Amino acid sequence: MEWQTPAVVLDGHDSGENGAIITFLTAEHGLRRASALGARARSQRSLWQRGNIILASWKARLPEQLGHVRGEMLHPVSAVLMESPQSLAALNSACALCLETLADRQPHPRLFEGLVQLLGQLCRNPGQVPWADIINWEQLLLAELGFGLNLASCAVTGAKAGEGAVLVGVSPRTGRAVSAAGAGRWRDRLLPLPPFMVPGAPSTTPTTAEALMGLRLTGHFLRQDVFDAVHKPLPLARATLEADLGAALPSPGPSPLREGSEKGE
Repeated sequence: MEWQTPAVVLDGHDSGENGAIITFLTAEHGLRRASALGARARSQRSLWQRGNIILASWKARLPEQLGHVRGEMLHPVSAVLMESPQSLAALNSACALCLETLADRQPHPRLFEGLVQLLGQLCRNPGQVPWADIINWEQLLLAELGFGLNLASCAVTGAKAGEGAVLVGVSPRTGRAVSAAGAGRWRDRLLPLPPFMVPGAPSTTPTTAEALMGLRLTGHFLRQDVFDAVHKPLPLARATLEADLGAALPSPGPSPLREGSEKGE
């Protein structure tokens, strides 16, 4: 039994004298783990780095066995992002989410293609993190897991984005968008919806504050619907990505009232 297909390396653990157990994602065969002989040799070490896109050749006597994998580099994503800490953090977050949420051997072709596209965007300009693409991919992950968000219309009025409805928030319970007109006195309880996440909105680069809103939005539903259900925390790499972006926002200055009172003391 053998096959060959593009794959994204997600993780690797030492095994045996010079090998490793590699976890990788493919379109047709889903999340797989296989033994890579000689993976820790100097000639192969760079191949099996997290995020690399490779041509994986898998072989086993029976389909249910772990099997062995060989790889050929297609795109050295890890090396490209090595000098860009924030882009590398985004890569680590996406790989960690795949590792922690996807069942073994269950194909997710749309998610795989989305991940490959996201890695391409990260590599296109490593110094400019494509936050909108990261958040869109996390929305796709939620949808693939059965927890898709409905951001196209207001849950209260039924009005659609682009037809006069100004969608301003998302119900933290249902994942449905709510318009300014429909929110009423419950607006403060909604999760803020950044404009770039509204379907059909003009393509714009989100500000740091908007990107943080988006990460907090998808992060809320990842925690609530995916990880809380199995009594696990959000993966550290994903939590760190969100925390670091929040730390990058400028701190609010002192209020004029407070500043004036200090001068008068």
